[in-house]
Amino acid sequence: MPRPPQRCGRALLLALAVGLGTGAAHAQMSNLQPIERAIPEEWRPPLAQFLLELGAPNVETILDSTVGGPMGGRSDAVLVRFEDHDLCTQGSCLTAIGTIRRDGFFPQVMLMAGKWLARRETMGQLLGRLIPPPFWLCVSDRPGERDCLTLYETPKGWIISPTMR
Repeated sequence: MPRPPQRCGRALLLALAVGLGTGAAHAQMSNLQPIERAIPEEWRPPLAQFLLELGAPNVETILDSTVGGPMGGRSDAVLVRFEDHDLCTQGSCLTAIGTIRRDGFFPQVMLMAGKWLARRETMGQLLGRLIPPPFWLCVSDRPGERDCLTLYETPKGWIISPTMR
């Protein structure tokens, strides 16, 4: 009796590993980078207006400790992390993803998130359609202590999911 091709066995093992939350997902998490770049000067006025609308009392102090940058890819979205002590708790700070224009900052999502970011290089899938690669925001860069959120950008908004440790 002929043996089935060996690649079928490997595909089954890969499917099981992905289905159990191990393997590929953990490997993708190893490239965590800190969000630490100061925001560009031209972002300060729109973000100041946003913070005033939120009711922040000391906008300039908050902006001095704000970090972030463009999300990249095909999106014009930016990620902004407000690292002021009043906006952080247990390693997570107010983080917003949105668009910056001259007339303001328009958040699409706001959440409490860690300072470590990783993004998969390959496209994701939702309902049989390709979506931009998901990315992770984590509290720590050490395996086992990560406490990450997974974010997926879709044509109708963001899907945010708690993930593995």
